[in-house]
Amino acid sequence: MCANLGMKAVKMLKENGTKIYVGASGTVENTYHAFINDELKLGNENTVCTEGH
Repeated sequence: MCANLGMKAVKMLKENGTKIYVGASGTVENTYHAFINDELKLGNENTVCTEGH
């Protein structure tokens, strides 16, 4: 779970079968609750940070 991620990281994690959730913010507790309430988006090549990553 993360706020954003670059293209290289997304590709590497996906190749290893890791699910990526984006949109996290605030504390770990806030992120945990967002995750269990299905409020985070599943990350992919279309949801990566493209600014300098």
